[in-house]
Amino acid sequence: MPAPLPPADGSLVLPGLSQPVTVTRDRWGIPHITAQNEHDLFFAQGFVQAQDRLFQMDLWRRSAQGRLAQVLGPNFVDRDVMTARIQYRGDMAAEWASYPTGTAQIADAFVSGINAWVFRARAHLPDEFVLAGWIPDLWSKDDLLNRTDAFLASGDAELEAFRAQVMAEVGERRADALLPSLASVKRWPVSDLDAAGRVVADALHRAGAPPYFAGFAASLAGSNAWAIPADRTVSGSPLLAADPHRPLTSPSLRYLVHLKAPGWNVIGATAPWRPGVVIGHNEHVAWGMAAHSVNTQDIRVEPAASTTAVKDSLLVKNHGPFAFDRAYTPHGVVIASDREHQLVFTLGWTGFESGAAPELGALAFCRAGSIPELRAAIAAWKMPIVDVVYADRSTVGHQLSGAYGRAASAAPGVMPIAANGSIARTNRLRQLLGERSKYTIDDIKREQHDVASWNAEQMMRRLAAVRANDARTEAARRQLVAWDRRLTADSTAGALYVLWERSLWRQLVSARVPATLVDAYVARVPFDLSEALKASDAALLTALSTAAARAEAEPESGYARALFQHPLAITQAARRRFNVGPFRPGGYESTVMSLSATRNADVGPSFRQIVDVSDWDRSVATNAPGQSEWTSSTHFADLAKLWAAGEYFPLSFSDRAVRENAESTLVLQPR
Repeated sequence: MPAPLPPADGSLVLPGLSQPVTVTRDRWGIPHITAQNEHDLFFAQGFVQAQDRLFQMDLWRRSAQGRLAQVLGPNFVDRDVMTARIQYRGDMAAEWASYPTGTAQIADAFVSGINAWVFRARAHLPDEFVLAGWIPDLWSKDDLLNRTDAFLASGDAELEAFRAQVMAEVGERRADALLPSLASVKRWPVSDLDAAGRVVADALHRAGAPPYFAGFAASLAGSNAWAIPADRTVSGSPLLAADPHRPLTSPSLRYLVHLKAPGWNVIGATAPWRPGVVIGHNEHVAWGMAAHSVNTQDIRVEPAASTTAVKDSLLVKNHGPFAFDRAYTPHGVVIASDREHQLVFTLGWTGFESGAAPELGALAFCRAGSIPELRAAIAAWKMPIVDVVYADRSTVGHQLSGAYGRAASAAPGVMPIAANGSIARTNRLRQLLGERSKYTIDDIKREQHDVASWNAEQMMRRLAAVRANDARTEAARRQLVAWDRRLTADSTAGALYVLWERSLWRQLVSARVPATLVDAYVARVPFDLSEALKASDAALLTALSTAAARAEAEPESGYARALFQHPLAITQAARRRFNVGPFRPGGYESTVMSLSATRNADVGPSFRQIVDVSDWDRSVATNAPGQSEWTSSTHFADLAKLWAAGEYFPLSFSDRAVRENAESTLVLQPR
């Protein structure tokens, strides 16, 4: 018999609470939690998020800690061993002291709330646990300190390994030209750079790798965030927009929650397995964020004699403990070795420092009473590196997190834009933010869904000046030149342009990079408009001929897809039950409405927010496919159609707005 849905109405007695807590869920499944003290607030947050997302939380923890072999068997041993090697191993007192004041107590309350639901769930296992074949574990506060998500957001070590392979093929000078961001990195002192690069890359890929079912360990893969100052809005107060681009999973990688207690009143998005709010607003300030590329990792080649080994083990299903060594040098953790030459490859990373567990620093954002307090919190945030856009009733700005952002500030009247360094999205946003003298929330809604290609606007100037000799290519050229440059869901010309851009980039890369490395280079280095504009007429038309042929043979190949994939969707029946979509909302990776695909998942802005600082209740959001992971819940996929249609729901903040939109009320009572 299926487990019953978690209670959302009535009253529950929970040991561990000191006073009653009210959980009002609104029509979109967002819990508004009101407590009388801090401990009870975060106890309730842990309980509520576990009610809605326990399987997702449990699977994430196993994946992030390197404990998949314990439930999935020996095929995951190598993956788990490498994941275990990238965790923090320093002094725990120093670790907890590195986060905002009270974080350890908040974490303790939060996991106590999770455990309160785990005890109940074990009595009636949710279907996901039955299908997966394990029961949920209890949590400890140290579970929140893993580094895996931050590691996966810091990919420069993997790029360094790829550079070694490129250098082996084309030499150091050409490698530096092909990968200029790493030109200052010293050449590894090894005789076989290609083999070394492959060994290191293979080791790095194992850390945090998703299980054979769909994974979710990824940070802000690509994002937009911007703010419009008070003198450019109809309301006379700033507007702030954010739409992180992450794997489209079912359920979403974000969870919306409203937390209210003495000293706390904050609403927005968090990871289901973390306390507080990571992107959102309180009564004083609002913030969004985008990933930012900064070199935080490095690979060293060192004598094997310099290592120190620590014995460790992990449990393997049906096999018992598996013993392994975690080896270190003063410069980092050993991730690979060259036994023939008695050398080891070590990974140095700022994430190994205390205070670098991802997103816990946002607890200070939640309590910021002013922009200076928020900026201080941004400076204290260590991992992952993000560009935070912020606003209060009179000020907008942005700042990089950690030590990288202490000198950053926004000039008065300037609209801060964070778009991961994407030239195409940044320039298109600048166009959009220069079109009107005054902006409204509806204007920003349209901007977040903008599918005009800035790249195409530039490329059409070249294409208009050439002619093709064969009829099919010339027809394709004329179609693109006449096109409105918008990648709508039904635009055949837009789909053709995407195929042309990709074909042209592959062709240009093939002329510069050895054939064995073309696929890897294209996957790591995005389309370079400046190089494309310098391409010969023959190259432009050859790529267009290839694109036109593919558009005929595979008509759907140029369109972006949005499928929200569930980790258990590995059979046809499971896919029908757990997956949501696919949808085809338009856009591609370089439009503001950004959609792309990786080997494991489609990527896009499943969560969006638009905050109106003049009236918090006018703020809106979306978080597809839904708040709940329970397929029998009305909130499993209710937000997906809204998302696909470009619609939002109100992010109720005041007591009045919460009451007006209330769907259910659950009172959590102390024993």
